[in-house]
Amino acid sequence: MLDKFELQSGMKNQSTELFYVVASIVLVFLFIMFIAFLLTFCFQVIATQILCRQRCERCEGCEVSIMEFFIFHRNEYEYYYNCSKYTSEEWTAFGEKQTTIGAYSLVLSLVAFLLYVPCMKVMREKKLWQLNCYKLMFLNGIVDLIGVVGSFISGFLSLKGVVFCSYPTFLYITGTVVVSQYATQQVVAVLLAINRCLEFWQKPALTGLFEGKRIYLWWMIPTVHFLCMLFYTVACPFNSIVNMWMFDPYIGIPGIEADNSLYKDVPLLNYTNLFAFLTLNGSYIFLIGSVMYKTSQGSKVFLNKVQKQITIQALLICLTITVCSSIYVCFEYFPTFLNPAFLTVDFLLWQWGCCGAVLIYMAMNRTLRQGVIHFYLRLCRYDPAVASTSSNPYVASISAAMPRTA
Repeated sequence: MLDKFELQSGMKNQSTELFYVVASIVLVFLFIMFIAFLLTFCFQVIATQILCRQRCERCEGCEVSIMEFFIFHRNEYEYYYNCSKYTSEEWTAFGEKQTTIGAYSLVLSLVAFLLYVPCMKVMREKKLWQLNCYKLMFLNGIVDLIGVVGSFISGFLSLKGVVFCSYPTFLYITGTVVVSQYATQQVVAVLLAINRCLEFWQKPALTGLFEGKRIYLWWMIPTVHFLCMLFYTVACPFNSIVNMWMFDPYIGIPGIEADNSLYKDVPLLNYTNLFAFLTLNGSYIFLIGSVMYKTSQGSKVFLNKVQKQITIQALLICLTITVCSSIYVCFEYFPTFLNPAFLTVDFLLWQWGCCGAVLIYMAMNRTLRQGVIHFYLRLCRYDPAVASTSSNPYVASISAAMPRTA
């Protein structure tokens, strides 16, 4: 009877483990399918753009690229983004100076930038670069730095109290970059989450997807996504009235009647948000279920110390992005469900999605934290290695006795 019970228990454990492995494969499959959909969508947009240029006067019903629309179709651009009604000063008078949130944005962005640059330099060191998760964290850092610059610009614009027509050209270009960064950040977060899910189960067939030079193939996915968003999605300029990057350039301004059909719906961003919302929440459920299963089996050590640390950091980074995309999805599909104050909450979450990652590294990753501290100590011409050696006579004598290589 005991042997039969043990056999049934073993079969149950195997079936449960098989379920989580299959779930990992499904996560990867869904991600690949989504990327295939995005590529198909982008190729369709490009083809539509070519037809649009030939057949219609204002390119209605088409995704308009910044290159084609902003640079080469100025008449159509002026139709949707017309600022001739008032002067620049009069437009700015409609804005609201957000002193507190503006100053906060400037300080947070500056601190994040000063920490992120040396932090990414430390990630490139050989002992860390050989770990695939650090390659993904480095890619996330590149995307985050674009967002940090956007956050700094947001602070300046909040202090000035501007609307789109205060600086139309500048805000159109920066708005396009910011919305592209935001969407790409979600794709990178999904990559990080899937990588952690696969790493948890330590199945060579799955972890091998991110090993070696194959990791750079995964890099191409957010890179292509960023370029597609940059060239084939309408701008999302900043508006100080709601203190948010909004597609509608006239939001909150009374007496403006404009055709908003161009920026009323942005399918590529909507699909990305919905995908990130479902996949990131699914990844969290998957990891929680995996931990509960491993714990129930008495497995106290199912990840080593470094893997646990990196997994926790990745989950905290993805958490902010998950909540941010969730709020956006609610606004998109249930516009009356949330209070407009959540726009400010979403803005702050977007900032923390960009700036908060490096603060998480500094708080939880000792290697990166020490690397950043040493970077600035050396910048001040203070070498901590030399100082620690000279302060210890025993270490100093050992160092003096060691042969020096050229």
